[in-house]
Amino acid sequence: MSEADFAVVLAAGRSRRMGTDKAGMPWINGKTLLEWTVEILKAAGWFPIVVVGPHNTPAPTLEGGGLKLVRNAHADEGKTTSIAKGVAAIPENARNILLASVDQPRPAELYGTLKTIANEHPALIVVPDKHGRNGHPIALKAAMRDRLLTLDEAKLGLRGLLNEFAREIHRMPCDPKWLIWDCNTPSDYWTARTWFEARTRGSLSAKW
Repeated sequence: MSEADFAVVLAAGRSRRMGTDKAGMPWINGKTLLEWTVEILKAAGWFPIVVVGPHNTPAPTLEGGGLKLVRNAHADEGKTTSIAKGVAAIPENARNILLASVDQPRPAELYGTLKTIANEHPALIVVPDKHGRNGHPIALKAAMRDRLLTLDEAKLGLRGLLNEFAREIHRMPCDPKWLIWDCNTPSDYWTARTWFEARTRGSLSAKW
């Protein structure tokens, strides 16, 4: 598909701190975390979607297709191997590439705004602003595809790439509460799930 905005969902990690596969954990409206992430991304216009991994969770399905699952047998060697696997499944004539992690859920508004800015702003890289720092997920022009394929853990991987192209980064303003969720431990997971469930019901309290 030419001139499309592709998403790569990184879900190949072993989830050692969590103790169970994060991608398959229950999330919102009867969906697993991976299923919810895929559906939110598609609704926001990031489509087609490439899921890297997971190693032991069934792949989600999308009505009408548009989702590809690739396995990474070398995930323990670092996130750069998963990024390379996912990006390799994206055609060279794509428009933008979103790198998202399954264990860092974000509201639909963030994904949608990120897509709009990525298409309107000339910067090679667009990231949500996290108090003046680079937040996640990250949107890159497809011109960066070859660089993503050759990321090196020894050179700090994706962080090293962002450091190298610091002048080509546009930081997108957004609600800082959208960027704090990182499901590394059971406590982190339950805190994030409670917030997203409340937000989905439209009853988010002022303290959030």
